[in-house]
Amino acid sequence: YSSSLGATTSQACMSCGEGKYSGSTGASSSSTCALCGAGKFSSSVGAVSAATCLDCGMGTYAASEGNHDRSMCVLCGAGKHSSALGASSVETCLACGPGKFAESYGNTNDTFCVLCSSGKYSGASGASSSSTCAECAAGKYLESAGSTAPSACQPCGAGTFSTALGAASSATCSQCEVGKYSTTEGGESSSSCQRCEAGKYGSNISSTMCDVCVAGKFSNAIGAVSG
Repeated sequence: YSSSLGATTSQACMSCGEGKYSGSTGASSSSTCALCGAGKFSSSVGAVSAATCLDCGMGTYAASEGNHDRSMCVLCGAGKHSSALGASSVETCLACGPGKFAESYGNTNDTFCVLCSSGKYSGASGASSSSTCAECAAGKYLESAGSTAPSACQPCGAGTFSTALGAASSATCSQCEVGKYSTTEGGESSSSCQRCEAGKYGSNISSTMCDVCVAGKFSNAIGAVSG
């Protein structure tokens, strides 16, 4: 374009700047230079077509118009991802689902969302840190990854207990010793294991009940291990 009157050479014609283009001939004002749309950018000077406006890449967006460099495309935040090209709004950045998190920025798909590890769970969407993954309580364990609720944590069986937080295996459930028993699931300490009463005994570990002394025998011992 050129705003000069009586110009005698093409040097009087000014180029549209970066982030703009114009297909008009005989233009007399910079107002004929159109801005590249939101979600796009162009570093070209004197562009004659909207085709020179390139899409912001996946994992980014640009709400503004007339962007002149790829760096003006904003990264989707941690805990989010986007596979859209030429995105013009932060709303195209989708949240990682419950049971997942993403600490990185500019993620291009949900495979960048990391599963909460075994023994942990999270009901939060768009989590940006592993700290949102809560540990299963003592007396419970969780072998699978990516769980979304505390109900996924399984209790240690009767006759066992566990003091561990965030346990990832039933192997963390300790067995009640001989002479003791427990009918409680999800026992959180050895105190859940009760000693066998007088007249009874427990000869096995992980017992859920004590055996009764047979006819003709008695025992006044507490926690007896044999009949």
